[in-house]
Amino acid sequence: MVGRGENDNNLFRVRVGDRAKHVVTDLTGRRGSMGWNGIAVDHEFAYFTWQDDLGDIWVMDVVTDSSE
Repeated sequence: MVGRGENDNNLFRVRVGDRAKHVVTDLTGRRGSMGWNGIAVDHEFAYFTWQDDLGDIWVMDVVTDSSE
């Protein structure tokens, strides 16, 4: 499950029987945020998207030299 509020940007494992939750990640305070594309898990890994687009500066050379 994806945490929200004070647990924002962390993944949790929840036991069905007693609803006990365990934090799987510690991403609070990191730049960016958890994406909204969902999560996927297998027997070994958790897969999720991370959005980190704050403050990025993209540079592109728009001047081309005709001799090249």
